[in-house]
Amino acid sequence: MEINSCIGYAVASLLLLFPCLCVLRIFTGKSLGSKEYPPVKGTMFHLLSCLDRLYDYQAEVAAHNKTVRYLAFSQSEVYTTDPQNIEYILKTNFANYDKGARHQEITKDLLGDGIFAVDGQRWRHQRKVASYEFSTKVLRDFSSVVFRRNAAALARKISEDAEANLSMDIHELFTKYSLDSIFEVGFGLKLNILDGSNEEAIRFAKAYKTMLTLHIDQGLHVRASHRLL
Repeated sequence: MEINSCIGYAVASLLLLFPCLCVLRIFTGKSLGSKEYPPVKGTMFHLLSCLDRLYDYQAEVAAHNKTVRYLAFSQSEVYTTDPQNIEYILKTNFANYDKGARHQEITKDLLGDGIFAVDGQRWRHQRKVASYEFSTKVLRDFSSVVFRRNAAALARKISEDAEANLSMDIHELFTKYSLDSIFEVGFGLKLNILDGSNEEAIRFAKAYKTMLTLHIDQGLHVRASHRLL
């Protein structure tokens, strides 16, 4: 009986101690209150608690603070909607914000060593090759026609659903519009996902959505974990 009691006390102590250790791990060494770092909005657990309305929650936060931090166990994760920060990350100092090995590990099965998965010299080489192709007048003119035509189809779809008082997932509609447009421009293939006339393309879109969701769950947001501005 005494042994069982000791084991019970030990288990109870561990259960009480574990949350304390988690809190210490999350908040230690994160420069809390420092003006050199973006303000702390919460921990990653806050984002998990809002997972069913994550984008709405982030939009609400961004309306008050354009750049905030969420604390994780080993790092701070920075979320920003500030145009100057975005320009700094994606243009001015782009080389300092590589995708990293974790991103490549997650996307390799789908993207291989393509431009959206690699960094450094391999990225620069593919970007240079693509820039020649996408700078041609013929492709620019063709792209404009495709995007405008599909935008008109998107507008009709939204208008019809609105007139019928139907609910709509605007994010899903934009995704379908983007896939239809990009595949026609890039591969010369009309998916017709937006109008729902291509069953095979619809299955592909669902698989693509699943893949994208998994990537988001893995934390593939635009972030600057350790290299703060």
